[in-house]
Amino acid sequence: MESEVVNASCLHNGCLYIGTNNGLRILDQNEKPVEDELTEHLDGARIRCIKEGVDGDIWISTFAKEI
Repeated sequence: MESEVVNASCLHNGCLYIGTNNGLRILDQNEKPVEDELTEHLDGARIRCIKEGVDGDIWISTFAKEI
């Protein structure tokens, strides 16, 4: 992974979700990067906050001109 500013992080289902100024990064249990529809969709978005909801959902607050 590239070195970048981290704005938020959250452990969710055994993975580490990392919010940056350039999108969402996810590391699996073996610390390997995960690329999926969510990381692709949020590519380039500024991630401000990541939280796990009471029902086990993940909530991600973003800022972007267009997503």
